[in-house]
Amino acid sequence: MAEAKRRYGMVIDLDKCTGCQACAVACKMENNVDLGVFWNRVYRMGPVGAYPDAVEMFYFPNQCMHCEHPSCVEVCPTKATYQTDEGVVLVDANLCFGCQYCIWACPYEARTLNPKTKTVEKCILCVHKLERGSSPLAPIPVRQGAAP
Repeated sequence: MAEAKRRYGMVIDLDKCTGCQACAVACKMENNVDLGVFWNRVYRMGPVGAYPDAVEMFYFPNQCMHCEHPSCVEVCPTKATYQTDEGVVLVDANLCFGCQYCIWACPYEARTLNPKTKTVEKCILCVHKLERGSSPLAPIPVRQGAAP
């Protein structure tokens, strides 16, 4: 029997999201993302309902969905945006010249143009962790002497 092909994705329990932005901060720290560049965002919906008893807020973390058939890959004229065999959608910064076609093609608004490098960036699903067999959600080690 043939081994099943591995495909990666991320699942977020929206019922547990409080809009704290910790995921966005952790992503920036883990991937050294420049200021003003966002690989993920947390959208706020609300408040909805009648004050004071039924007011609710909803939060929606949003990053690249690593689509099965990504439109961003199809429109990239230099093939800088590509998909790995495991389904992770990446951008080769050496091939990207910042045309932004992939930004316009993304239905999730999950890409951003880095104003410093003039290239497109996005969530990489912590592929560097996946390559060494770790989970993208594995904690970031705290350096000795650093504040907790």
